[in-house]
Amino acid sequence: MGIVDGYAGWLAECATVIALVLAAITGVISGRRAGWRRGAIIASRVLLVGAAAAVGLITLLSPYGGGVRMLNIAPLMGIWNQLHNVNHETGWLNNAGNVLLLAPIGLFGILAFRAPWWRVVALAAAASAGIETVQYFIGRSADIDDLILNTVGAAMGAALALPIRHFVLRRDAATRRP
Repeated sequence: MGIVDGYAGWLAECATVIALVLAAITGVISGRRAGWRRGAIIASRVLLVGAAAAVGLITLLSPYGGGVRMLNIAPLMGIWNQLHNVNHETGWLNNAGNVLLLAPIGLFGILAFRAPWWRVVALAAAASAGIETVQYFIGRSADIDDLILNTVGAAMGAALALPIRHFVLRRDAATRRP
């Protein structure tokens, strides 16, 4: 099996590969026609859509969750419990997975739009809250710690994107000089 087991994982992996291929193609085509910056923006938007599709498939169609509706509204308690789980590796992987889940949204959100980093992170946090709400109402668990970890991941992705965006803007300005 792939990185995420099951049908939802397979669909998420396919969405990711398709987004990567489409981003490369659109980035090259638009980059040749409209310049380096425009190509990077279009490729980032395609990757953002692919990342959002993958997140939706992984979080809403995944068979995990045991079919038991649970609600954790005690901040950091779930993170602590995961880190002190009997199966130590599973706890670390769960926390790391929640951090990494929305990191591409923060990264490509910054690169795709000229929005301030805090707005992209706030939108990612709102998306995470929406995902947790839907998960609760479809009979799965909703966890405030997932929201916290997802938001931290989006902020890390945004932090990684800021120097990249600066480089692309500088390169574009340098190519426009006479």
